[in-house]
Amino acid sequence: MTTSLLACVAGLLLLYFGGEALVSGSAKMARALGVAPLTVGLTVVAFGTSSPELAVSVQAALSGLNDVALGNVVGSNIANGALILGTAALVRPIEIHARLMRTDLPLMIACAAVVPLLFIDGVASRIEGGCLVLAVIVYTAYTVALARRERADVRAELSDVDTKTPGGLLRNSSFVVGGLVALAVGGGLFVDGAVEIAAAAGIAPAVIALTAVALGTSLPELAASTIASIHGHGDLAVANVVGSSVFNILVVLGFTALAHPLARGGVTWTDMGAMIAVGILIMAMQRRGNRIGRLDGLVLLLFYVVYVGSKFAT
Repeated sequence: MTTSLLACVAGLLLLYFGGEALVSGSAKMARALGVAPLTVGLTVVAFGTSSPELAVSVQAALSGLNDVALGNVVGSNIANGALILGTAALVRPIEIHARLMRTDLPLMIACAAVVPLLFIDGVASRIEGGCLVLAVIVYTAYTVALARRERADVRAELSDVDTKTPGGLLRNSSFVVGGLVALAVGGGLFVDGAVEIAAAAGIAPAVIALTAVALGTSLPELAASTIASIHGHGDLAVANVVGSSVFNILVVLGFTALAHPLARGGVTWTDMGAMIAVGILIMAMQRRGNRIGRLDGLVLLLFYVVYVGSKFAT
């Protein structure tokens, strides 16, 4: 038990410092490249912070732990929208970029709605996994295409700012890579410790995956988005949440099903419904004023507390 607790503490420390490095490097790298931080958040940061989910789910599927593999994805997306965005909004109200409202938030909800469809027959096949991977290639290409078009506009906005940030692109890229590595290692340590503690308490595998494992693999997103919000990079914070949620389904679930056909196991339709509901809730909030305020953040956090509480109550 002591070793598990130490692993959790070490993981949290790595997550904090990794998040600091990732956010700082990403914001400066975006400026150096002449693209909006939103684009970096939807791609580099989102994919990087989803790497713990990918590692955990693929390994779990190959080990025959379907509950952990699918529960990790579903639980992580619930944590992304409710816990992480809620925490970031409590730290500082977040303005929602027009592009997120128009395309990325609806896409996040659509991806969540696809998940229960994959398991109507009880199993997500390799073909279905391949379709998800193909979809993320299209999504990434679309995001890059938008970045190329926005480059001139962002350059103009930054014309009065020194875009040659200290240390240049190489240094900032190294901060991003180093931050991602620290987040991945920190998330892994926390997950290992949390799972051992939960298992010792006799909690069911599906519940562990939807709560402890999902929370642990979502800690990189929590660290990155909270720190981004603290430093005033609200667009980076919300883009990380939305992008990570899309990547969790298209990349993590896609590659997991490609590696091994994935059964639904102990993950319920209610769990999948909660994942869809949190996306709809975020969409409804931002339509009231193109922002997510502190009260909205509190509502999202309460949603997460009620969901997790319901898992342990059953």
